[in-house]
Amino acid sequence: GLLKDINSERKASWESRVYPASSKPHRRFLMLQDGSVVTCGMSLNHIDKDEVLDHEVAGSENAQHDHKLFGQQWKIATAI
Repeated sequence: GLLKDINSERKASWESRVYPASSKPHRRFLMLQDGSVVTCGMSLNHIDKDEVLDHEVAGSENAQHDHKLFGQQWKIATAI
């Protein structure tokens, strides 16, 4: 419901998916419209664990790697 509300109120088209098997540690990242990537290293269950927030600029080697990884996982993930 939250995602539907955000999309409705902001006239956005956010999507969320889960993939079948999560590895430890697993990645949490946002793919931004400008091609840059924000990675969130902290655990969402334990926010005091592995705290890091990083921004990779569009076109950087790391951003390109993350886009490729994201695309692979997105294809096998299930919409929620």
